[in-house]
Amino acid sequence: MEFLYVVACGLIKLSILVFYLRLADRRVSPNFIYSVWFAIAFAIAHMITFFFTAIFICTPFHAIWDSFLPIWAQTQEYHCINEGLAIGAQSIISLVHDLLTALLPAALLYSTRIPAKQKIGISCLFALGILVCGLVAARVVFQWIVVGDSWDETCK
Repeated sequence: MEFLYVVACGLIKLSILVFYLRLADRRVSPNFIYSVWFAIAFAIAHMITFFFTAIFICTPFHAIWDSFLPIWAQTQEYHCINEGLAIGAQSIISLVHDLLTALLPAALLYSTRIPAKQKIGISCLFALGILVCGLVAARVVFQWIVVGDSWDETCK
């Protein structure tokens, strides 16, 4: 199910980043546009990489669920990568991308000509993205405590 989580989060990030492109509307510096396109490419690469990592975590493919059957596990040869490390790496990279996505609007906001009061209000709205990053950081810590080195003893 991790692959569904990766795709869902990736599509949400892409939606936010495309929204940033619509907000920019060629009235901001090209560096902001390039930064958003970099973040979009990063989101797509992250989504594709960890989608396939989650699907092909075991060789052969069906070993991810068959390895829990004692008779099958004793009679078949299979290999699974360390799922705990894969999930941890995915979470940390996702946290970095969330921070990038949350901080991008700051450049857009300060290049606009609106009153300071409105800028503060909009900054508070975008600060919710930083709150989400805090929750993702808590998720990374919690995953490391729960999953540790490996999600499952069969992955070792």
